Amino acid sequence: MYLFIFLWTKIFFWNCQGAGHPRFHNVMNEYKKDFFSDLICLFETRVSRARVDGIIAKLGYPNSLKVEANRFASGIWLCWNENILVDILEIHCYMIHSRIRSKQGPDSFICSTVYASPHLTTRRKL
Repeated sequence: MYLFIFLWTKIFFWNCQGAGHPRFHNVMNEYKKDFFSDLICLFETRVSRARVDGIIAKLGYPNSLKVEANRFASGIWLCWNENILVDILEIHCYMIHSRIRSKQGPDSFICSTVYASPHLTTRRKL
């Protein structure tokens, strides 16, 4: 778990290893209270396609993008609030490349969210 603050934006990265667990929302709500993140990046979500939208809706972020898990492996979710604008530049099964902009001014930065598999052969595909 990492909290990254760049300029005016708080980004929370977490390899949650399963967003379908019954306690996931309790833990996520605690992190939201502690960090007040504008953008969260969740890795290894391991949730079936049928359940993804319901789980993301409960997180309380009005905007989201997901890269589906592959047979309950990998999976990347980006969820962000109304304080920032996120322009998606590229999507890959293990990466989301985006530009993060402030609604308050012209400042922006590039954010590449990469799931690096623990399996060397899969990682080499990146």
